[in-house]
Amino acid sequence: IMNERLLHADMNFFYQPYQTERSLYVLVATGNVDGLEERNPSLKIKGLGTLSKDVLRNIRYHLIVNASNCARACIASGMVTDMAFTLSDLYIQKADVATSTSDIEEINYQMMLDYTKRMKEIKEKATGYPPEIIDAIHYINCNLHRELHASDVAKYLNICTSTFSNKFFAITGTKFNPYVEERRINLAKHYLRFTNLPVSEIASNLAFCSQSYFSTRFKENVGITPLQFRKVTESENMF
Repeated sequence: IMNERLLHADMNFFYQPYQTERSLYVLVATGNVDGLEERNPSLKIKGLGTLSKDVLRNIRYHLIVNASNCARACIASGMVTDMAFTLSDLYIQKADVATSTSDIEEINYQMMLDYTKRMKEIKEKATGYPPEIIDAIHYINCNLHRELHASDVAKYLNICTSTFSNKFFAITGTKFNPYVEERRINLAKHYLRFTNLPVSEIASNLAFCSQSYFSTRFKENVGITPLQFRKVTESENMF
């Protein structure tokens, strides 16, 4: 088996084909299970590099790279290092004994889903919130790409808007609109760090009315502009 940890020192050659798929690691790191299932990640990506002339070995090597990327993304977002690398080792070992590319494809999907579900659980446990608020936060996180109001979440929970707003503030200590903006800014930080998406596209994807407004709100929250943030974290980008 090609031990995943031995690849950490010099993986630049392998990472390049994954640049267009880096947004997948944002879904994994933020525990967005619904988003990952919708994307249905595959190792059969157009433009994926050739690491071996042997088809089975080639896709196995790409799973190893993917396991490393998932582990690093999750560690950066709060997963314990030993857990992250234990998971990657487990799935690499499964891929090592797989006898078909379809089996490795399925192992890869289950691996990414496993990481994502664990990150979702980590983030939910960290809050200590009651189930109703956790459901609300889950709904918010799954709908950051569109215009979102307290009434939308209240309808999802089948309670009146005022009751939801008061309960949300009482438990989280943050009013609804500032909370949603904070979640959007945090997700924007992931995209800026782990993808090459233009700032304008990130702003649009997160339902900001314009790139200018997004940059203003980002600087207000983070202290620097989106481009400055990307430059500062560039050296830390492991993907």
